[in-house]
Amino acid sequence: MRTAHSIWTFLSQELFTVSTVLVGVLTTPLILRWLGNERFGAFETATDWMGYIGILEWVVAESLPPLLTRAYGRRDEDAVRRIVAASLQAYARIAVVMLALGLVIGAFITRLIPVSPTHAHDLEVAWLIGLCSLPLLPLTAFKLLAQAEQRGYWVNLLLIGQSYVVTAFSVLLAFTGWGITGQALAVVLGATTFNVVVAVLELRRLPGILSTAIRTPADKDARNAISQLQVPNFTFAVCGRVSYLADNIIVAFIMSPALVVPFFLTQRLGALAASQLQGIGGASWAALAELHAQGKMETFNARLLELTRLVAGLAAAVLVPIVAYNHFFIMRWVGAANYGGNLLTTIAACNAVLLAIFSLWSWCIVSTGHIRQLLPAMISQTIVNVIASVILTIKFGLIGPVSGTLIAFLGISTWYQPMILARLFDTKPFELLFALCEPLIIGIPYGFLVWFFANRYGAANWFVLAWQMSAIALGYISIAWLVVLSKAERAQWVHRFRLTLARADAA
Repeated sequence: MRTAHSIWTFLSQELFTVSTVLVGVLTTPLILRWLGNERFGAFETATDWMGYIGILEWVVAESLPPLLTRAYGRRDEDAVRRIVAASLQAYARIAVVMLALGLVIGAFITRLIPVSPTHAHDLEVAWLIGLCSLPLLPLTAFKLLAQAEQRGYWVNLLLIGQSYVVTAFSVLLAFTGWGITGQALAVVLGATTFNVVVAVLELRRLPGILSTAIRTPADKDARNAISQLQVPNFTFAVCGRVSYLADNIIVAFIMSPALVVPFFLTQRLGALAASQLQGIGGASWAALAELHAQGKMETFNARLLELTRLVAGLAAAVLVPIVAYNHFFIMRWVGAANYGGNLLTTIAACNAVLLAIFSLWSWCIVSTGHIRQLLPAMISQTIVNVIASVILTIKFGLIGPVSGTLIAFLGISTWYQPMILARLFDTKPFELLFALCEPLIIGIPYGFLVWFFANRYGAANWFVLAWQMSAIALGYISIAWLVVLSKAERAQWVHRFRLTLARADAA
């Protein structure tokens, strides 16, 4: 059942990616045309600044998974209720703090994002509208509950609906001249729809939990359990947000908001691939945490090695064609002037592989309540990342932020996380690193062959681009299926998929 839920969650994430990519390909050129580079870049940068306010959300969000998975693993519904009620109250308090912080940042937003005077008021109004979603923040607890109970697949289906709502309003409001304000309003409408629907569905399973959270004090044990993880969660969240959301801000501040457009769009395909690769960890962490809670460490480590190899293999499959064909994609999508260069694409792809792997490993550590073990690496990595990104952006331009991220990844997480996994779970670092490198040993030479093929034959139109990239990805998967996996492993994966489909038919 754990494997089936993980597979369905991952497949729903893939459906989310396919649908959002197709919609984005069609709508982004329109939005860019109607907004212009400066307003488009300013909105993306404002979104990243909003993400820094969201750091406070992680104080609760990262505390819940280990608590909920332990309670769910023991099938203790009373404990689940206490934890959810306490988290609703904690989220409400944090929402107030986030709103106050957002208002302070709003007073300086045009200095933080230096737009032209004609767009300054538009940016200020958009920022205030973006803050309107904060009162719904407590409802996030219901999404985390669904994921902890291994029902992330229907959460992903609702996220697809949210993306359609956001996209529809983004296009409509850009066309009607609402500018940056319209884009912020579209995001708020989508987030509101998603959170309300998730809350309604979960409240059917836990009737009375919302009134309990409003009328009665939080359970002392549940409140203390959340509080004990707040400081490390906050530190972890700060490091994560600074590391992954600073790039657009650095480019906008050091160079210009307009240059955020080629920087952002060039990485768009790779970023979508990275989010789905990270989704493997997101789909699997609850099952791994349940194995840990039940003391099944041999099975835990076997699954971790399998997932590491799976992430690395799928990363090679999707990122090789992206690196080879990204310039054709950008040229046909938004024009060659918005392409940031082959080197930016390649470095961003390397970061995507490493980010997906490190996310999987860190999920194992965080979801089992050992977040403090990660903090030394995260703090060091963040400092190295920011300093290197700023220096390299000043010296080399658009490749600076992604180069700083790569340096930080290679210098710290590649050795630190395997060491922590070995200490906590008796995972063998050599086996872990071999599981990472084995698919890439095939992927690197395969990538060079694809690169030469793409540059020689190119992609004459969208149809050719789509079938060549798909064929290259499927070609690598076929080779890896035969070479990387043993006969027994192939048989096991076939059995898992058959079992999952059989349960779907039975349902």
